[in-house]
Amino acid sequence: MRHHAFHPALLPLRAELYFAGACCSLATNSTDLIASVARWSAPDGSRGPAIELHVIADTAARRHVDAPMHFRGLNHLVFALISPGEFFVFDLLRRRVSGVVSPETARDAEFWSTRMVPLILGIMGVTVGIVPLHCACLDPDGEGLLLAGKSLAGKSTLAVALSKRGFALISDGWTYLARDERGELVARGISAPVKLLPDAVNHFPELRGYRSARAFNGEIAIEVDASLALNATMLCESRPRRLVLLERSQSARSRLERLSADAVREFFLASVDLMPPPLDGFAVSRAALITQLSQIECWKMRHGGSPQEAAEMIRSLYEWSLSNHVRRCAIS
Repeated sequence: MRHHAFHPALLPLRAELYFAGACCSLATNSTDLIASVARWSAPDGSRGPAIELHVIADTAARRHVDAPMHFRGLNHLVFALISPGEFFVFDLLRRRVSGVVSPETARDAEFWSTRMVPLILGIMGVTVGIVPLHCACLDPDGEGLLLAGKSLAGKSTLAVALSKRGFALISDGWTYLARDERGELVARGISAPVKLLPDAVNHFPELRGYRSARAFNGEIAIEVDASLALNATMLCESRPRRLVLLERSQSARSRLERLSADAVREFFLASVDLMPPPLDGFAVSRAALITQLSQIECWKMRHGGSPQEAAEMIRSLYEWSLSNHVRRCAIS
């Protein structure tokens, strides 16, 4: 492996980036990379602890598109091998990501938007007060709905079905939870493609013109821009007010029941990565965010029918909650 020096003088180009609430200071030697991440340029007034991103574009590195990524962790360091000659080192204690990529990767805007930004948030988010949650997020009318559940529970297909019933789509696979300046929860997405299993065409005929392929996590899936392929309304963030934990059922009927705060907290704490001792402080703050999330209105849905049927039940839940709210306001 070649030796690389990440001295500031060798990384003369700078850009301030912002995604899902995370500030990121980029230093690089590649004008192509600066152009590739231009969509993430930080808005005026964005502030908060920043993640440092140092990237060298090396002409000796070669891109292998089909090469699987490999990860290793050592205390506060995470090593990611993209392909031979391309790698990243994530230093959680110093909030720093250092990497070497090929010129081809540097100018691949899709790679940075759909691969590296989720990686940076997934590994480094906890260092800047962001908790990545494996769930979808929607917004029917200014109030966020989180859809959680184990793999194959049907989160993505249900999210799409709800988007066709007036729910704006915030995120599909990963939602990034944080607190605002007032300490209130905010859930954000990064407009990543919606990833659906190939059988989703049985429920959404408009997907028949799209091919399935191997996704980033190795699954065979259809990945589409939901706003273009499914005519979904997209938003960047919402205030989570309800959570539905999905569970597949052998029965064709869907059923909703209340879910305790303890059950929600245990579900999410069991799904996050363990932190080594040097990162105990981050683990504590992450647990506090999850505990705060567990205090919102939570439900469990057992369903075995179509995503459209499950979406109708959730829409009815929102209508019932709204009518109860109006009734309570009238009484008070």
